Parts: sequence; C-alpha cells; structure tokens
Amino acid sequence: MSESKRRKILFMIDSLEGGGAERILSHLLRDLNRDLFEIDLFLIIREGIYLASVPNDIPVRSIFRSTKNFHSKYVAYLYRFYRRGMLEMFKLFPPILSAMSRISGQYDLGISFCEGHNTPLLALKSARFAQTVAWLHVDLRTHKAMIRPGDLRKYARNFDRLFFVSEGAKEGFLELFPEYKANHNLEVVPNPIDSQMILSEAAQDIGIVKNKTTVLAIGRLTIQKRFDKLLNVHKRLIDKGIDHEVWILGEGLDRRKLEDQARSLGIESSCRFLGFRNPYAYLQAADVFVMTSDYEGLPVVVCEAMILGKPIVSTAVTGPKELLEGGKYGRLVANNEEAIEAGLQELLENQEIREALSQQLIHNRGRFIFPTDVNDIEKRLMAL
Repeated sequence: MSESKRRKILFMIDSLEGGGAERILSHLLRDLNRDLFEIDLFLIIREGIYLASVPNDIPVRSIFRSTKNFHSKYVAYLYRFYRRGMLEMFKLFPPILSAMSRISGQYDLGISFCEGHNTPLLALKSARFAQTVAWLHVDLRTHKAMIRPGDLRKYARNFDRLFFVSEGAKEGFLELFPEYKANHNLEVVPNPIDSQMILSEAAQDIGIVKNKTTVLAIGRLTIQKRFDKLLNVHKRLIDKGIDHEVWILGEGLDRRKLEDQARSLGIESSCRFLGFRNPYAYLQAADVFVMTSDYEGLPVVVCEAMILGKPIVSTAVTGPKELLEGGKYGRLVANNEEAIEAGLQELLENQEIREALSQQLIHNRGRFIFPTDVNDIEKRLMAL
C-alpha cells in the first residue's frame, strides 16, 4: 500500500502501567500492520512496565514525565505531588488538560484506549481527527473510572464509535446512560489475544521450582482484585489439610498490607508474592488459576489462562462470566470467600476434574469469544 493511503492513528492512554488493557495495547502497537497504519502514542504519564516494549518506530508524547530518572528523591516526591494535584484538576476542568497536551497535527483516527483522563482529552481535541473512538474496558456499574460519570456521559457524544470489550461493559454503559440506546455506533470489540505468542513464551524454561499443587492469581495488588479474600481462603484450605501453594503475580499499593496479612495468618511459607513477571510460564506451571475480583471488564489474564488450558475458578462477575460462557470453560462462583473456598477445594482435591477442564479448554481453543490475532482489529479500524 502506498504511503499516502496509510491511516494515521493516535492511540491515547493514561500510562503503560502493568494492567491487562495496557498489555493488550502494547501488543497492538507491536502487531498492527505498518503498511496500513502510521501510529503515534500519547500518554498522560510517561511511565509503565510496557513502555519499554513500545516499538521504536512509534513516536511517544506525554504531559507528565516519569519520576524514575529524578536524581533527588525529594524532587521526585514534589513532582509526584504536583502531578497528582494536576490530575485532580483535570477531572474538574478538562480544558486545562487539553491545553497542556499540546496535541497538534491531523490524524485519520484517534483512539482513547481505556477510560481515563485520555477520554475527555480526545473528545476535546476531536477537531484534529477524522474519526474518534473511545474503547471502554470496564463495566461502569461496578468499576469506578478515573473520569467522572457526568463527564463520560457528556463526552461520549463527541466520539464516532464506542467500543466495549464485553457485552457486560456495553450493558453497564447503557444502564447508566440509557439515552445512548438508540446510538448505532456502539460495538462490542473484545481484546485480541496473541495465542501463538502466549504458547511460545509459556513453553520457555525459566527455572520455576514447584513442590506442591499450586494456585496462581495474577493482577495489580489493589482492592479490586481482592487478594485478601484469597489469603483467607488459602488459610482455611491449609487448615483442612489440603496441602498447596498460592502464587500471586503482580505489584501494587496493597503489597505490604497483603504480606502483613499472610504473616498474621501464618501462611507466609505457602504464599509467594512474586512481583511483576512474565506471566505465561507461571500460568503453564500452575495447577489452577483463580480470580477473586469484585469487578472486571474483560480480563486478559483469564483469556491467557484459557489459551493455556488452565483449570479456572473465578468470581461470577462481568468479563469472566462471558469468557467462561456461564461456566462451560471453568468454575464460576459467588463473590464471597465461602464460594471461592468450595470452588478451589473441588479442583485441588480432584485431579480428574482439573484434567477434564483443561482438555475442554484445549479442545475448544479457537472457538472462544475473543479473537486470537490482530487481523479483526485491523479490519475494523480500516473500515472507520
């Protein structure tokens, strides 16, 4: 395709910290066909574990710099304080955000990838884009977004398309904003999952040592994921004589609190906090994957566990409920510790059930609701 026919796209997201949406965006930036697209990236904060994986051909602009390169901890603290204050100011007065962004030039397409400060920013800068898309990754009925609901209602009118990663996310939006039910530009567009990459990286031997049946949980160490419930369940299962380990992969503000909880429960020797690591080999090594979240959009890690054929126990919240097709591909349990405990106990005590769930996933790989390559996304973007 000639240079003149390439579509110029600006992706926008608050940062590239280690969440599922950020990981998916990093894969899109890597895999989108450069014969079709010329890509720029705009971050509110130039930080995140996935920043290093942004391809060299993609220009990256931002409002706020990272604090990791400050030589003085005191200066870094002051800058974070200033940045936090400005982010709160943006919520109250989004035009300030627009003025500070200094976005210039013209684009064929602007995509606000995840609901946050970038959403009103793209709406306010819509004159610079032939087409604009807000790509919403959460169920707003349960998830507190960084953008105020009233602002989202107002700015949603400025977008040519609203993409939702799941039916539940779309239903939540329409329940809160029923005036959009007549809008035909709302589409469910699940995140694309690179199955070949997942299978390839999962097969790598990185020296994981496993001595017991292992339950793996992955996610930011924040209250949303409810790892505190998992620790309590782990303690009760240990007390029942069900010998196993829990691995928790991720980082976050609640790490110290969760480590203290593990010590107070006396389970620190069987509960490992592994930090932020490449998840695929750990998923491959684990016997059971568990998700204890209070709410989700369309959790990427559940998709990855499905690709790898891992037996899954998840709270029956938006996202996992859709991905597991109401329990066809894993155990969906009520959102309380007793139900999580019963679901995990069943799988930990019965290897035959684990193997049956695993075979069900492996046999149906390719039939899941999420696309397993980026071609579907490319077709959708070219059609806008």
